[in-house]
Amino acid sequence: MICLVRPWTRTASDSWIWYCTKRLDRFDGRTPAAMISEDRCAELKDFLEAGQALTDLWPPSIPLHYTSGEVRTAANG
Repeated sequence: MICLVRPWTRTASDSWIWYCTKRLDRFDGRTPAAMISEDRCAELKDFLEAGQALTDLWPPSIPLHYTSGEVRTAANG
């Protein structure tokens, strides 16, 4: 199942983290790992193949907000 989400994740480690921690609303907040342990592989696979699991890269990027006044030059530069 992890290979199905790999295109949406930045690294293989991110894929594994998604598999173990991402709570899926469609499945009452279960993680993909919980779905597998409950022998609900077919449901999870259909969900993933439909492209409903992720619409953005995982993990979500952290937005950086700053204004030009907050930028400092390097000490050695």
